[in-house]
Amino acid sequence: MAIQTVGAIMEVNGLIDSYKFTEGSKLEIGDKSFYPDYAILDSFGTVERWNLAEKILSGERCLLYNMFYFIFSGNASAEDKWLFYAYLLQKGQIRRELIQLNEKAGFSNFSDYERRKEIFIEGRWGYQELIPKLAVDMAFSKEYLKYLECRITPKDTSSQLIHSIELLERQINRRLPGERTSEENREKQKKGRKHYYILHFIKQRDAESDNRLNSLIEYPCVMVDYRHYGFRRKIKKQGEAILETVRERPRMAELIVGVDAANSELYCRPEVFGPVYRYMKCFCNYSPDFHELGYDHYKGLRSLNFTYHVGEDFWDITDGLRAIDEAVLFLNLKAGDRIGHALALGIDVDLYYKHRNHRVVMSKQNMLDNAAWLHHKARELGIQLSVNVALELENIFENFYDEIYLGKKEREGENIFVEDELLDPGRNLTTYYYSWLLRGDDPAYYLNPISQLTEYQYHTWWEITALNTLTADMAHVRKDKIAVWLYHYYHYDSGVRRRGEERCEICLSSEIIGLIKKVQHAMRKEIASRYISVEANITSNHLIGSFKHYAQHPITQLYRLGLPSIGEEELCPQVSVSVNTDDRGIFDTSIEDEYALLALALEKERDLEGKKRYAPKEVYEWLNNIRRQGFEQQFRKHNGSKYE
Repeated sequence: MAIQTVGAIMEVNGLIDSYKFTEGSKLEIGDKSFYPDYAILDSFGTVERWNLAEKILSGERCLLYNMFYFIFSGNASAEDKWLFYAYLLQKGQIRRELIQLNEKAGFSNFSDYERRKEIFIEGRWGYQELIPKLAVDMAFSKEYLKYLECRITPKDTSSQLIHSIELLERQINRRLPGERTSEENREKQKKGRKHYYILHFIKQRDAESDNRLNSLIEYPCVMVDYRHYGFRRKIKKQGEAILETVRERPRMAELIVGVDAANSELYCRPEVFGPVYRYMKCFCNYSPDFHELGYDHYKGLRSLNFTYHVGEDFWDITDGLRAIDEAVLFLNLKAGDRIGHALALGIDVDLYYKHRNHRVVMSKQNMLDNAAWLHHKARELGIQLSVNVALELENIFENFYDEIYLGKKEREGENIFVEDELLDPGRNLTTYYYSWLLRGDDPAYYLNPISQLTEYQYHTWWEITALNTLTADMAHVRKDKIAVWLYHYYHYDSGVRRRGEERCEICLSSEIIGLIKKVQHAMRKEIASRYISVEANITSNHLIGSFKHYAQHPITQLYRLGLPSIGEEELCPQVSVSVNTDDRGIFDTSIEDEYALLALALEKERDLEGKKRYAPKEVYEWLNNIRRQGFEQQFRKHNGSKYE
């Protein structure tokens, strides 16, 4: 039976391939040609450029229309109906494998779908050549879309990056045989380019180091390479390639408008990208601060703009807020830069911890870092700590510091040597916070930290930005010998790292949760005051995040102009926000769908008395304000550029 089934499948596939040649329309690309579908009966010669995607999909649509027509007109046989039913079932199954329709939350679920995106076109000439053109043409098939950012991954060399962009340009702008352009669209094309490129770094877990640590479990205090050693070196090389490209190739500098970094952030914190972001921000942009260094020749060239995706996937809200703070401090994010997602800034704190019974689970290292950061950040933001809250945070800090850095649990059963002269004084919240601030520095300069920092010279472009000199008081922090050595142990000591990766669980008191809520609200104001924008991705955030309803999306906590005013105690900071689609293919969405989902959710929203919370006019005014901010956040050419 199995042999018959396989044989039948091969027979059907053979018929499909033969029908493509005998019945389908040929599509020529360069000196090659292929037949996309046997059901596309009309010639491609009548295709308007912006309707190419419609044409490619017309075969399946024709099949669906004809089958439904035959069925409802009573002309389809029982066998035809069953075959068509089987076809629809398979079509639905394939769609469920490619588009995220399940109810699972979290970034790992999204990653499962992301890896499948190209499984059906990889290595298949023709379709692979058409994908960039189809993606861009489909986007601009809607008249309202005026600007598009195309994300591509950076390359290891300038020549590879230039080749990659030039290839995409040929694929996107290629005129297919018989393709015609109306006079109206010719006029639109004269007005200038609409699509630009964002160099899109993909965050990666430090799997190599994890494996190395597991192999050293019997050797508790061995020196190892610093965290993300291989990945840091890779993105440094790619940052250098980007810099060389925009320096040496003005045409490429015109096409490349920005840099971003995305993917799961749980095992790749902003500290990994700190040095390379500062490097590109300083030397891809003209800045009067660096005039004395002789880099004024960048004046007039296109400046790069920067986005960092953070605060979307986190162990708990404190962890997400700390990651946002790390991105701002370590990556030197400033006015005009963008943060992607930033859900931790706006989700309901009380509801979040209530669903988790006030319990959090994460690594001991993250638990330690969060306690020290929350204690210091609250004071920095002017939030008064009660005696109970301060004592609870100190207890969490000291317990996990003892376990990770002093190895107290292990020392109860084994004779493990720990340099108490350096690590015992580190059992101090301020000193430990200083060591956390140093994480924006390139760890390569902390192998022998005291001597390396004493002899540090700014001889190369990389050395100018390898240490984070753009955050206040960093020179003072580097003079703290204990903080410097703590940062060394954080990266290089296998025992500290192995113990830090152990999982733990604690229950947070209601007072700590109240403090987290205050810090979250104060950080919204801080982001707004820095004029850093937030990209909101409605469908993506709903499917990856923890909120159940679109009306609970944090965007309403970040920006409310147009919606009714709220209480003084919850005064909105009016952060600049925009609505985006994120990965359109996986989430099967469009920019109009994203706006429609928000509009529908808010129009349905009810207050405690069951009355509608918002009038339609208020919702539309609010959405229109967000739309305007989206235009302001575009990474377009800067004023003064010779390409303006």
